[in-house]
Amino acid sequence: MVALPGEAFLSQYALPNFFFHLTSAYALLRQQGVPLGKADFDGWHQY
Repeated sequence: MVALPGEAFLSQYALPNFFFHLTSAYALLRQQGVPLGKADFDGWHQY
């Protein structure tokens, strides 16, 4: 078992894992014809 401090766990494991799955789901939905755009993927900005 590997123990990491909270900040290291977040930056080295949790966030990369989250964004990998987010990107994969976005790509699969787009491939199936779901009308998604940049704002749906990156909802933190105003377009």
